[in-house]
Order: sequence, then structure tokens, then C-alpha cells
Amino acid sequence: QDAATLPVPFAAAALWAVSLPDLAKCSSINEECPPDSQHGGPNPLSALNTWNYVMNNLRAAIRHTTSQTQIDPQVMTAIGQVQ
Repeated sequence: QDAATLPVPFAAAALWAVSLPDLAKCSSINEECPPDSQHGGPNPLSALNTWNYVMNNLRAAIRHTTSQTQIDPQVMTAIGQVQ
């Protein structure tokens, strides 16, 4: 399943958020993603909230697919386990 076949607003929001440069900087805690989040910018808490936003939009996109689109039920299970 790709974003082209999922409901556009939810899939587009998930793709937009997952492609944010600050999220990529926080793939690990380092000097580009310091654990101190008091000063804004990339930080682990913002990354966590962004991934939560991505997963919520992905879940909504899948939930609102047409009945002709087959989604493996294990996809929703996997999203639930990650969140």
C-alpha cells in the first residue's frame, strides 16, 4: 500500500511529518538532537510526538480506505504495538 492509494489528507500528513529534517536528526540522541528540550529545536520529546502524529495519521488513512482496498490486519496490529 502506498500513499497514492490511501486517503490523501491523512496519508499526506503522515508523509509530510515523517520527512521533516528535524525528525531525521533525532534518529539517535546526539549533538543535533540533545536531550535537553527546554530550548526548542530537534529533541527526543519532539521526535516522539512527531512519530505519534505519523502513526495516528497512518491509522486514520488505513481506517478510511475503500472497501476494495485490502489492508493486512497485521498492519494495524503492528501500529498498535509501536504506539
